[in-house]
Amino acid sequence: MKKLNFDFDFSQFSHFWSHDQFKKFKKHLSIARLKSSRFSKRVYEHDWKGEAVKFESIYYVNKAFFYGASQDLPFKTLYLLGTLLSEKNVHEDVKYIVQNNVLKYKGIFLKLDDFDNQNQIRKILRTYQFEKINHLQAA
Repeated sequence: MKKLNFDFDFSQFSHFWSHDQFKKFKKHLSIARLKSSRFSKRVYEHDWKGEAVKFESIYYVNKAFFYGASQDLPFKTLYLLGTLLSEKNVHEDVKYIVQNNVLKYKGIFLKLDDFDNQNQIRKILRTYQFEKINHLQAA
């Protein structure tokens, strides 16, 4: 199996799409032969609720899905995890956080899918305040 490469820079596509443009994009995905790919399924099935979304953010959300993030996580959290997975200095730590669905902050363990603490979780991720989790601690 060939390893996927995520080094393409999507920032050139970072203009905001209108709701109609995004509906057309979803329509083309359903018509195209890409329908069986994981990326197109995630984009097509996601409930966008008319929000303006950057194409770049879809790429990073898909990257979080690729590394095993839960589909139940909020879009902002998925986007943040995807961007952190692109950074070489914290990639392994974030990959471990995503795969185990747990984050350590000041000795406290937080589950990523805890919806009551999403703002705190995003702040911890954004400011790199998470701690490295020992394999023995996670068990």
